[in-house]
This record gives sequence, C-alpha cells and structure tokens, in this order.
Amino acid sequence: FKAEQQRIYSKYLPLTGSLVSGEVTRIEKSNVIISLDTGEAILPPKELSPKDTFRRGDLVKFYIKRVFPEGKGPLILGSRYMNDFVAELIKMEVPEVAEGIVKIYGISREPGVKTKVAVYSTDKTVDPVGAIVGMNGNRVLSITKELRGERIDVIAWSENPERFIASALTPGETVKVKIVDPDEKRAEVTVTKESLSAAIGKKGINIKLASKLTQWNIQLTNRMENRGEITQKKL
Repeated sequence: FKAEQQRIYSKYLPLTGSLVSGEVTRIEKSNVIISLDTGEAILPPKELSPKDTFRRGDLVKFYIKRVFPEGKGPLILGSRYMNDFVAELIKMEVPEVAEGIVKIYGISREPGVKTKVAVYSTDKTVDPVGAIVGMNGNRVLSITKELRGERIDVIAWSENPERFIASALTPGETVKVKIVDPDEKRAEVTVTKESLSAAIGKKGINIKLASKLTQWNIQLTNRMENRGEITQKKL
C-alpha cells in the first residue's frame, strides 16, 4: 500500500500546476472522486465552479493543486475553481500561449458566471485577443464549453492604464477614462448611456471583475451624455 502511494506521489508531484483528465468514479459527500491511470484525485465542493455538476462516467479536466505523499483516500487534490485552471485551459487550447508568443497578463474570475482574461503578445504580428478567440470564436467556445457555459471576456492588456481600463470594462462602451488619483489607483470612467448597465454587469459583476483585473478602483459615470443629447436636439 505504501509502495502504491509512493508511486502515485512520484508520478503526479511533477504534474502539480498542470491539467489532467480522468473519469468520475463516484461522488462522496459532494466530493467528486476521479480515477486516473494511477490512483485517484478528489475535487471537493470548494474546488468546483457552481456550474460544475458531474455524474459517474463523466470525463473531467482539472488542475492539480496538490499531491500528498500519503493519507487516507485520494492523494491528488484537484481544482476547477482557481484562476490557474482557466489559464491552463487556455494554454491547452491556444498554441500561441503554450509557445509563449501570447502571454496572459492576468485573470479575474467569478466561477460559474464570468471570467476576464487580459493578454498581450510578444510578437507584433500576432494579435493576442484574436489568438485566444480563434477562427469564428472556436477556441474561446471550447474553453467556455469546458467551463460549463461561463462567459469569457478576452481583453488586450496595455501599459497605458486608460486604455487598459477602457478595454477591461467591455462589453460596456467607454467614452473617456480620467485618472483621478494615480497613487490610490482611482479612475473615473464615462460610458455611453446605453451601455451603462452592461459596464456594471449583472449584480455589479462586470465592473468588479474589471477593477480586479486592472487593479484600479473604477467609478462609472455617464454624465457626458447630457452634452451629446443637447447637440442632437439642435439637429
């Protein structure tokens, strides 16, 4: 038994931080138990996304969070909740990321609801957002499918904070970004009236993820709209 545990440990320890897949053999007290070539992995409820529901026989991809040298039950702790899980999924799906041409600057995620990924390219001829989205959106679709329908916004990272903040608020349409306090990292963003609710997002999730991704405190306003309305009336 000890020898078997040692074998599992030496095989999977080097795979910590990578993706593997296996078959669900059983569900014990909401823990998903997955059988691998050697040994088993456990996905506890807190390492699952709210959208994850599995049955026996399902094939599941997961991120190896930890490998224990010994213990009762499965020695491999898996996660589908961590940002790293999404990062590894992207790497698996997008050759440019695996090759290091396109880099992930950051990920902010509300598991089961939405993920925002900021990317940049080390090669001027490669569009980082296009690489992740893929032809007709096929790459991002297969990532979304693996995340059980979780929405993904792919954003171009920029050194310019105004530009980065504006992109991060997608699908909200930004009119203007004003840096209020660079030290406190506070910015005021004017968005179009039509897209104010999209910029905020359901239950404030879009602006929350944009703030997390950019690490700026974003205040939204659509005040500039009034001026636009006045000129339209004159026409």
